[in-house]
Amino acid sequence: MVPLSCAPPKVPAVRSRAMKLYIHPFSSNARRAVMTAIQLETKLDLVLVDLRKGEQKSPDYLKLNPNGR
Repeated sequence: MVPLSCAPPKVPAVRSRAMKLYIHPFSSNARRAVMTAIQLETKLDLVLVDLRKGEQKSPDYLKLNPNGR
């Protein structure tokens, strides 16, 4: 048992803005990020990227991620 004086303080997670997350539904890495955000009670703004249409190569997306991945 941890003494009360040594226990870390509980700080409520207060987030006013949602994190924007670019995902593809079949991406296992995207699912991991979404599940982690849910566990951490983080607000998400999900943006779907259609890999079949090549949206990851669009100029707007390449501004965010120059590698296009």
